[in-house]
Amino acid sequence: MEETYNVDTTLEQDIPNDSIIVITAGNLKIFGNVGDRVTITSNQKIIIKGHVGNNCRLVAVEQIEVQDVGSGTDIRSETSKVTGHQIGTKVHIESYNDIILGSVDQDSDIICHNGNVKIGVNHGANVVVERPGKALKIEPKILGKMLGDSNRRMLS
Repeated sequence: MEETYNVDTTLEQDIPNDSIIVITAGNLKIFGNVGDRVTITSNQKIIIKGHVGNNCRLVAVEQIEVQDVGSGTDIRSETSKVTGHQIGTKVHIESYNDIILGSVDQDSDIICHNGNVKIGVNHGANVVVERPGKALKIEPKILGKMLGDSNRRMLS
């Protein structure tokens, strides 16, 4: 499935594996599951109310809201925040505002250029949180090993 939309779009269906969805104008809401290796881009918001599969790529200019994210997924918000509930292993999340997550599995990395990082108490080993050029603030305070200066930490 390869689709392009130029208006606010709501999809009440599952998105098949290897799909590409491009929103050139407007927000995208998906009420269904997203398959593996799916690429979704939006010049505004992406909101997914289902499971996001493995090795997906989500890129939005504004907010990204996800529930459950599979392994190897790349999530990037260029101007706003990222929120998620259960984040899988080896997930890369990058945002220019707050990042608010429930649980994060091992070997994931989180980069927050502005704003704060909030992570639930459940996280796997080797989760790296970074705030380039600024002091890192993680809530609640989670113990971790500093990596270099005060803006990078591996959670323990």
